[in-house]
Amino acid sequence: MDMMTTTLEAMFSQEKAYHCQDYILQDNHNDPQWLVWRTGLLSHDDLAMNRAFRTTMVGWSQQVIDFIGMRRETVEYALSFFDRYLQCPEASTALRDRVTFQLAFVTCTYMAIKLHEPTAMSPKIFAKLSQGNYCFQQIERMEFNILKALGWRVNPPTGTAFVRQILSLFPDKLLPPTMKNTVCDLAKVQIDLVLGDYRFVPIKRSTLAMACLFNAFESLQYDEHFLEMTLAQQQSLQASVLYKESMDQVPFVRHSLYQVMAALPQNAGFVHGGIRSPGLYEMASKRASCEQHSPRSVYNSNFIR
Repeated sequence: MDMMTTTLEAMFSQEKAYHCQDYILQDNHNDPQWLVWRTGLLSHDDLAMNRAFRTTMVGWSQQVIDFIGMRRETVEYALSFFDRYLQCPEASTALRDRVTFQLAFVTCTYMAIKLHEPTAMSPKIFAKLSQGNYCFQQIERMEFNILKALGWRVNPPTGTAFVRQILSLFPDKLLPPTMKNTVCDLAKVQIDLVLGDYRFVPIKRSTLAMACLFNAFESLQYDEHFLEMTLAQQQSLQASVLYKESMDQVPFVRHSLYQVMAALPQNAGFVHGGIRSPGLYEMASKRASCEQHSPRSVYNSNFIR
């Protein structure tokens, strides 16, 4: 148990180096250097296009990953590369030009498979997947540019990794393995659901993971303090400032997740690895209805448009 807690603490610390800022909406930037190179770079239409096109590309990446039978977590790695790259000055062209934007995303998906799946794919295959829009040499050049811009930081702790690690703190007597798997799947459903939503980009992956776990336990009718009480038993974790910072934002993120889930048609379901949870939908719909006018959301009341 101590080793599991130590690993989780290390992930909280590691997350600092991989956190992504808001690079499109530009609401949270006060860095003069950042503002210098961004001033006049993007029009309002550019901002809207980039948000919408990012959503489209996430859907494409998920389809590719599913088709070739790889893990959805690989899309999380790809998005970490992509979003962190786009906040760098080196990505200014990609933010203005849709072709370069798409090339960067395709390349990040290729990199994620290459680095985090047991079987790599040739850049020539990805050139074909782009329907001939790019040659493999362009993908290789973009890969080098991205790696350089990221400072070769390519091992981010994903939301799914946080979910797994947090669940490892539960003894089997408290949470049987089969139930752990169910909770994990329900958390992954929510993570998958918001990967394409740009407004979740600045949220720490640890915060997103815990919010998804709280929702998963609630949908399974566990006591609302079940997860919190288990984490409270980890004394070293409770002393961690980074852990407390992540926990402080959980209520806001949970509320935003409620809104996203409740906006989906009921028959869409929540599916991940064959898991369907109407309970998650019902819980989200009820919560979103009760909290419609609550100020607790990460965003404003028009979060869902």
